[in-house]
Amino acid sequence: NHNIENLRDINSGEDDFAPSYASNNFNDLIFTSNREGSTGKAADEWTGKNFTDLYHTRVDRKGEWSTPDLLETEGKINTETNEGISTMNSSFTTMYFTRCGNEKNKNSGCHIYTAKKTGRTFGEPEIVPLGGDSTSAIGHPTLTEDELMIVFAADFENGYGGKDIWYATRKSKSEEFGSPKNMGPVINTLGDELFPFLRSDTVLYFSSNGHIGMGLLDLFKSTYSNEAWGVPANMRYPINTNADEYGIIFNPNFE
Repeated sequence: NHNIENLRDINSGEDDFAPSYASNNFNDLIFTSNREGSTGKAADEWTGKNFTDLYHTRVDRKGEWSTPDLLETEGKINTETNEGISTMNSSFTTMYFTRCGNEKNKNSGCHIYTAKKTGRTFGEPEIVPLGGDSTSAIGHPTLTEDELMIVFAADFENGYGGKDIWYATRKSKSEEFGSPKNMGPVINTLGDELFPFLRSDTVLYFSSNGHIGMGLLDLFKSTYSNEAWGVPANMRYPINTNADEYGIIFNPNFE
């Protein structure tokens, strides 16, 4: 029951991935790309490609997407390092995103940042304290609708594999999140679990190369019921293929 369509107006010859909606009418997308024009003069030591930045595009009434532009060019969001994998809160007033350092001969890690949105501009980002240290790989945020729980991927110690999916909660939006907790062995494996996305607070979509799949990273779905996450189900073809799949989102206007 799925039709897969390539959004050619948005995609480039480089890596374009991890979209998120940028407004409550769901006609704006923010996504990650390392295409030509991205901020940063050097090449990423891991990929050999340009640094990733956050880009923005909008669809018009005819269903045509605008040529993607850098989400921000003042050096607040997009910097000389890697930025990407973003999500907006349910009121579309705050963006959470991933930023990774890239200092030579140093493991600078990745962390989640938050930035307030006013109109089309963003304020200065602030790091979201989620434990770990400066070398920890923490990213790929997704939130409950009340913004009291954040779910993310990280390589914390005492996990089940390479990168696991973790979560942290708080009592109010003015407080910091508490200590992260692992999603547990039903979700996490000896491999990598990445790119989580919460739908209606009760369905978790994520990518994994540890669960039985069709190729490399596949998309899986787990439903929360009776105070526990269910066994993840592979989304199968045509969503999954023998290549990598990640970064799924849903437009509630088409549910």
